[in-house]
Amino acid sequence: MKNVELQVGYGREGVMPYVGFEWCLEDTTVTINGETSVSDMKHLMGAQGGVRYEFPLFRYLVSQSGLSVSFLNARYQRSIDESRQHSDRFFLPRSKLMLGLLFSYPVKGDVGISLYGGYEMQYLWERGMDQKIQWEDPIALQGVNLNFSIRY
Repeated sequence: MKNVELQVGYGREGVMPYVGFEWCLEDTTVTINGETSVSDMKHLMGAQGGVRYEFPLFRYLVSQSGLSVSFLNARYQRSIDESRQHSDRFFLPRSKLMLGLLFSYPVKGDVGISLYGGYEMQYLWERGMDQKIQWEDPIALQGVNLNFSIRY
């Protein structure tokens, strides 16, 4: 899964709201019996909003936690032996929880570079066989997150 986020927020310390744009690409290929190749591709993009809380620990080190919600336009395509068999468009919601440490170093004036590392949990709601979003059964993804950013 490849994921890119662009965010614009307000504030330097404490509770900071932000809005943004999220783009995600999921692409899997499976070969059956060494002959038939089945490819599934899901391209997601859409608006994102959230809130972050920062608490300074030391001069350049900050504890950071956050919550975001995205509403993503999804384009799904299935191909068998490079021939498109099925394609569809729909909307999917996603939410994220994160907790980590942010190292921020000032470069010039109010401009600084930041490196964030921490734990992230995502909840993604998919459509079921009835083509409705399965609110009661989200897909939970979790792992380590590493971000580089420029702050001004």
